[in-house]
Amino acid sequence: MKRLNKLLVILATSTLPYVSTVDAHEFIVKPQQLRVESGAKLPFTILATHFFMIGEEVEPVNTVKAWLLEGEERTSIELKENQASKVLDGVAALNRKGTALLVGHLQEPIEAVKVEGTNKTQRVKREKFAMALITVSTDDDSYKKTLGHKLEIVPVSNVMKARTGDELSLKILLDGKPLKSPVQATYDGFSRRYNTYAYATETLEDGLAYVKVNNPGIWMVRVEKRIEEPAKDYDLYSLKASLVFAVQ
Repeated sequence: MKRLNKLLVILATSTLPYVSTVDAHEFIVKPQQLRVESGAKLPFTILATHFFMIGEEVEPVNTVKAWLLEGEERTSIELKENQASKVLDGVAALNRKGTALLVGHLQEPIEAVKVEGTNKTQRVKREKFAMALITVSTDDDSYKKTLGHKLEIVPVSNVMKARTGDELSLKILLDGKPLKSPVQATYDGFSRRYNTYAYATETLEDGLAYVKVNNPGIWMVRVEKRIEEPAKDYDLYSLKASLVFAVQ
């Protein structure tokens, strides 16, 4: 409702925002810890931000879903808006040893925006996917599970054992098929500047990206794809995906 009210004001004043690759916030799941014992209750936050990894804007809770995957078991998680920290808060109960996947999905209301350098407007549909990999007592190969998201980052290397100096391989998929795309990565605390990354690369034709992790801590890999494919309700489909994991 907040976003819809904002859109009505924008349309009334004819000062529509521009379509830009950087106008939409990054969507990130950030657990308080990435290594826990079985039986732990793990607080986490969902961030909408250009500054990694601190909250910049609270996404309306009714547009976001979060769940925990332990093996084949999926558990939905309730989220609460935290206006003070500008995040969504949640708590995951971890019961199975191995690698747990903490997943977030954001579906924004379609928004009318102005195309940069023109007087035209486009209806933009934005969808974002986020995942964090958590070691629960021990790890297993669940890190390479594909979830079937429209845009997805799937580790090929065992990122659960990532150490400083490792070069990790990850596959980028669009509709389950390899995507040729730029890929960026950074770690918590690298920079507090707008859209600043520690590493940048591009996938090969097979969708593989290679990311060298040169610092211990919480790492994020992200990718985006803009599809100008006019549909009944929108003109531009903007997709983002992020993956968070620990490096020792």
